[in-house]
Amino acid sequence: MSLHFIMQDDLFFLKGDREKFVALAVDEQFTPVVEEQFIITNVKPELKPAFTFSGKKGELLILVYYTDREFINESHLAALDSILKRKNLSVADVTILNMAKNTGTDYEALLNYFKPEKVLILGAQSQPADLPQLDINRPKVAGNTNILYSFSFDEMMGNPDNKRTFWEQMKNF
Repeated sequence: MSLHFIMQDDLFFLKGDREKFVALAVDEQFTPVVEEQFIITNVKPELKPAFTFSGKKGELLILVYYTDREFINESHLAALDSILKRKNLSVADVTILNMAKNTGTDYEALLNYFKPEKVLILGAQSQPADLPQLDINRPKVAGNTNILYSFSFDEMMGNPDNKRTFWEQMKNF
């Protein structure tokens, strides 16, 4: 039962609906409280994260794609940390979301959950399916969010031109 995502207030049911609701209330997120004529439910459960991510929810959301890792390759993480330090950030300050572990996630859901000011998309496979086509290394503003789509770390490692192009965009992002 997903009403708690839509309605975050208390729900009141008539006594005639009691049996139907109590049968549905076996979901451990709901705790029905039975009173004389009404069933009052506290529909304010702790929301469990819809995504598994590294770091913290903050201003920068970084989308990566690794089928063999939970988040990001260690050598790529070290390179990312080095880049972020130049911007007075660390990997602990940003959100890293592996899209390979969150397939089918749409861009709007990411924005609603993480509420980032900036989204960095590293590699074509990291793009949410419903995101309009982006030009590589050309920052774009969509609503209140700045978006930069660039090379994956696999495409940058060992390619100085790709690294340089990426850094030129990251300096002002």
